[in-house]
Amino acid sequence: FMKTFRVIKRSHTYRRMFLHTYAQYAAFSLLVLLAAGLILFYQDSRTVRNNTRQTAANLAYYADDLLSACQKLSANVGQSSKLLELSSNAATDLDFSLLDSTTLFSAQHNLVSAKALNLFVATLGVYLYNKQYVVSDYGTLTLESFYQSIFNMSPGVFSEYLRPLGYGSFLFVPQGAVEETRTPQHPLVVLSVIDGNSTRYGNLFIFLDERQMQEDIQALLNNDDMEYYLFDQKGELIISSSAVENNDVSLLSRLKGNDNYQSSTGKYSGWSGFAGYSESWLRHRLHVRLWSLVGICVFLLLLGFPLTYVICSKNYAPIRELAHIVSSPEDSADGRDIEYEVLKS
Repeated sequence: FMKTFRVIKRSHTYRRMFLHTYAQYAAFSLLVLLAAGLILFYQDSRTVRNNTRQTAANLAYYADDLLSACQKLSANVGQSSKLLELSSNAATDLDFSLLDSTTLFSAQHNLVSAKALNLFVATLGVYLYNKQYVVSDYGTLTLESFYQSIFNMSPGVFSEYLRPLGYGSFLFVPQGAVEETRTPQHPLVVLSVIDGNSTRYGNLFIFLDERQMQEDIQALLNNDDMEYYLFDQKGELIISSSAVENNDVSLLSRLKGNDNYQSSTGKYSGWSGFAGYSESWLRHRLHVRLWSLVGICVFLLLLGFPLTYVICSKNYAPIRELAHIVSSPEDSADGRDIEYEVLKS
């Protein structure tokens, strides 16, 4: 402020020099700041796009890895000698007088061990073909009650969940996928269990643990600000970073039509991963960057005052000295702009 006050008290010629120099400085600073801001915004948008594309690819990779782990789990469970014994047992009903309780308990224990080695599993159940019971890690129950707990209906002979599935194929039931029935409490993957001779003798029901899946995905993505969504082949939502209504059928189409989200499809699973940032987050981020540029601009303009003052003082000193040398005392007494007169003459 003192320097500004000194400038005002100076001669008209000095003020013109100061304003001309400051205008050049301000124009140059603003042009450089504008160019740097445009470059930074362009690089930033490219970085965001690449990050979302990589995140979507990581989601698809996670889906492939998850289903590959389910296939391995199915193969490992299929090698259980206790399950093979139960499969060859003639008993078809859940009659403990016909079933070997020791074998049954050992089969349950094998499922508990398999679940413990695969943290993404909430619970496991094995249906042996043509049997009327299901062996799970929490006990053995009738096929009727097991099927009712999932689909709220009685099992039928034509149910695809009770028949052998082709090699590498699986059935998936996302949580809340069927509105008119009580769907499972967890997303459900169904695969065939195969013995050492590649003979399918039962189906494995794998209930996925969404909380563990959330932790795995967050550790894989390592970005708390980014939103992500994982869909199965039919477009049903499997898991997401935020709570979504189960009946929101337009979510997938909205994500496909939004340029802020990138997608990738798993080669093995066929599941689609979407990743991106919400409109509110991008708007807030843009405002922060714009205000940062405004702050830098104001700082540069304020910094220009002392810089211009120093430059003008240095450049104007010879003119002022020359004016005092060549001017007479009468000229100084008249209050005229003697520096301008000297420059003119």
